[in-house]
Amino acid sequence: MNNQSERNTTELNTDHKPEVSKVNNQRQRSKKLGFAFIALALVPISFTAFNFYKENLKKEDEQAVKEAPTFKVKSRDFAEPQKQPAPEILSPEIDKPIPAVLSNDDIEMPPPKLIKSKSKLMIERSTSPSIESSSPDTEQVESGQVLSDSQLTKGENGDIFQSTAYSARKAQKSPYNANLLLKKGTFIQCSLRTKVVSTIAGNLGCIVAHDVYSANGNVLLIERGSEIFGEFRSGQIKQGEDRIFVVWSEIRTPKNVVINIDSGATDELGGTGIQGWTDTHFWKRFGGAILLSLIDDTAGYLAYRQDRRSGYDYTESSREATQQMAQTAVENMINIPPTLYKNHGDLVGVFVARDIDFSSVYKLRRK
Repeated sequence: MNNQSERNTTELNTDHKPEVSKVNNQRQRSKKLGFAFIALALVPISFTAFNFYKENLKKEDEQAVKEAPTFKVKSRDFAEPQKQPAPEILSPEIDKPIPAVLSNDDIEMPPPKLIKSKSKLMIERSTSPSIESSSPDTEQVESGQVLSDSQLTKGENGDIFQSTAYSARKAQKSPYNANLLLKKGTFIQCSLRTKVVSTIAGNLGCIVAHDVYSANGNVLLIERGSEIFGEFRSGQIKQGEDRIFVVWSEIRTPKNVVINIDSGATDELGGTGIQGWTDTHFWKRFGGAILLSLIDDTAGYLAYRQDRRSGYDYTESSREATQQMAQTAVENMINIPPTLYKNHGDLVGVFVARDIDFSSVYKLRRK
């Protein structure tokens, strides 16, 4: 019985399956038809909307073209200018001739003026057609004043913005032989033989590091190893400076040739003066004053504590004396000049300040 019931149920189930599938197929077909209908309906709607938008754009463009401003150009008539009559040519009138020479009686001479700055016997007159002053360093103006070179270069009333007037100069050929000439501006490099301390004035020397040739570079004038001697003065350096001025007096070559050079010293690159390490003596100048100030402050603090207890200051006189001592120490030590140190072996230079002729020492011979 049970088997028969199970068979019946299976048969019933199999009988209902094809009906369910048919219903599902019909639903899917109806959905597809709906979507197709909606798509077909949207096509004409979108087409009509596009045409409407396109027509509106055309209308707006036409209105913009119509509303664009138009410019009108007025027509003008051009006519030839009327010819003016030519001006009449007048004959020149000839005046009476003027005498070429005037006598001194007809000229009124201004009263003489004394120039105290020139000489007691020099008398200046204002501008006259017969007398003119010919001084090389002055110039005469209409008011009768004589201007100096400084006034001429500065302009009227010392105007510094007015261009400076320079007198012309002539070029000339050097009278010296270029083969035996040590020209002005030659740079000679040398190394110090001695240490330089600028506290006391003294002498110094250096040894030439390279051979020095003539102006045209053909003849050897100063050999390498020649000695240069110079001198310097004390008290040249001020606070904030680190250079000392040295004057080289002469050069001695290995061939016993003495050259008076009288030129200034430079550093290794040609800067004026010899540069070195500078001692400013700070503690010598301010150390004593600082120490006395600390002592004074300590005494003042102790006196303040004693005043609070007893009401009397027993250290007032000693503190006043300490202040006077500090002031005196500062006055005596503040003016100590700095000291420059330059070690031996350092490179320095010589800038030749004038032309030096070697024709009296050397003679040239053809080989």
